[in-house]
Amino acid sequence: MSSGWQLFKKNIHYLRSSGVTALARRYFVMNSFDGALTTIGLLMGAFVGGLREPHSVLAVSVSTAIAIGLSGAWGAFLTEKAERKRELKEWEHLLLRKLDKTDLASAQRFAAYYVAAIDGLSPLLTSLIIISPFALLNASAESLYVYSFALGAVVLFSLGLFLGHLSKENKLAFGVKMLLAGVAASAISFLLLGGKIG
Repeated sequence: MSSGWQLFKKNIHYLRSSGVTALARRYFVMNSFDGALTTIGLLMGAFVGGLREPHSVLAVSVSTAIAIGLSGAWGAFLTEKAERKRELKEWEHLLLRKLDKTDLASAQRFAAYYVAAIDGLSPLLTSLIIISPFALLNASAESLYVYSFALGAVVLFSLGLFLGHLSKENKLAFGVKMLLAGVAASAISFLLLGGKIG
């Protein structure tokens, strides 16, 4: 147990020193943003298309959220694994020795799983938050759509505030920019489907 904890701490130290945590933050924001916009676009399409059965909206939305999450996690894992292996081979070439059984190799593997988890979970959780009214509330379909769109706006604005915090710039401006992206996605979905409700 103690040795496992020590290895975990070494991995965390490596992640921080190698800049992987910054990469994970970028993945978190980008994929949460993707999940939010995809879900908002899907909901607008369902709304304009006349889908008023909450269970059907929930089924389609959850399936999409799972697909986005799996796509993000799997793609990130394979990409990071390849990058980490390449980096490890470069170290082996410089040091003239195999490193596959070292703490560095373990940390590289940990990094791939870490980034993949962030990449997959962020859009999944974002999407589930937005569509949660369809699972948790007993209301008319029209009201559920309104609640979900409102949650989508809150999620996007919060992501903008987070970016503003990271950049140490105007948080409100970042929040508004992210919110405008959601408005644009909704408007495009609405117009592409003819701009007719029901």
